This record gives sequence, structure tokens and C-alpha cells, in this order.
Amino acid sequence: MTTKARLNGRLSSIRPARTSAYLVANPKARRNGKSGSALGEPVWEIARLFPAQGEWTEEHYFSLPDNTRVELVEGRLEWLPMPTTSHQRILAFLYGLLLAFVNRHYPGAEVLFASLPIRLGPKTLREPDILLVLPEHRDRIHEQYWDPPDLVMEIVSAKNRAADIRDKRHEYAQAGIPEYWIVDPQTKTATVLTLADKSYRVHGEYKSGETAESVLLSGFRVDVDDIWRAAGSAAPTARPSQHKGEKI
Repeated sequence: MTTKARLNGRLSSIRPARTSAYLVANPKARRNGKSGSALGEPVWEIARLFPAQGEWTEEHYFSLPDNTRVELVEGRLEWLPMPTTSHQRILAFLYGLLLAFVNRHYPGAEVLFASLPIRLGPKTLREPDILLVLPEHRDRIHEQYWDPPDLVMEIVSAKNRAADIRDKRHEYAQAGIPEYWIVDPQTKTATVLTLADKSYRVHGEYKSGETAESVLLSGFRVDVDDIWRAAGSAAPTARPSQHKGEKI
């Protein structure tokens, strides 16, 4: 029986390793005439029902329980940190701001938020905090995942800084995502990256007192101080950005 057939009857492609091979390689697993993991050890028999790191497929990934916070990166599972209150406040603020803007200026565009995977390539699915697809690319929207969107935003987690700042920057660029916003609560900056020949260049690294602006979405701007106010207990009201000279 397969892993998920044992757990919830849904997955049919994960083949368990043979218990006998495990016992030969791990003689300590035999205690008092009984087979299985020794007391105090992980339950290897269960762990070996799952693919090894590097061998996970998209089918395996989508068959995980719905509350599993992981991303799939080149066949490996990477666990995501639990979001904090300030992280979620920033996410809600930026999502509301972006949604109001595209509803006004880009009808037909769609903005959503984590946890919705985007497919970056074979055996690689990431879950950006915010993702946007323009009207002309709505064919990239699927029920379980999206193909590479037009814009993504990540709010950097203290426990996952390297992934957001380095790894995803490379992966999103290779997937052809035109614009990537990195919002970093630790440095109090918002960095806007734009795509140029499969790599990102810095359009702007905005700090307190400055206004971050999009290249892709003409007229979309965010007051950086509003982001950090949103992280506090008294979040500012998300207000739509406006084009120059336009009255709201």
C-alpha cells in the first residue's frame, strides 16, 4: 500500500521502501524479538514510506495534507516558517492596496495571497505572499496552482531570509516573472526588482520616508512608512494609488 493510501487514501505513486532491507541495515531495530524502530528513535518505517529528498514530484506535493506548510524546490521539500502577526498585517495591507489599484486601473487582473503555489519549473513550486496576473495572462491561472505570474511580493521572514532574498530572487527571475518586491521588516526596506535577461536589476531600494513604486504597474506606489505602521497595532487604511495628476 502506498504512503497516502495508508494515510488518507489519496496518493498512489509513493512506493514504500522494503522493511526487510531497513532491518538488515539497522540491526538495532530488532529488540526483544520484535521488528521496528527502537525506543527513542524516529519511526523509520513511516519515514521510509515517503520519497527521499530530491525525489518528490508535483503529484506527491499536491497530495500532502492541506495544512502542511512546505514548498517544493527541485524535488526537495522546504518547510515554511509560521507567519507572525506583524507579517500577516503587512500582507493584508499590501494585498488590499494592490487589489484596490488593479480593480481601478487593470480590470481583469487578479491578485491573490499565500498559500497558493506557483509552478516555476519541473518539481518546483513556491508560495509567494502576494501574486498578481495581468488580464492578458489569465490562462496562467489554474485551480491548484498558477503558472509564473506577472508580479510577486515576499515579506521576509526572520527564519527564512536566505530563501526570500537570495534563492527566490534567482528562481523567480529564471521563471520569467517581470517584477519582484522584497519587503524586509528587519532592514525596514522595500526593494523592487525588475527582470532583465533572466536576472533582476534593482529598480529601487526604498526606506523610511520614501515611496516604493512599480515599473510593471504604472502609478502603483506604496509609502514605505505605511508598511511599518501596518505591522503595528494601528494599521493604516489601504488606499488606492493614483496616476500622476489623477484625483481620487
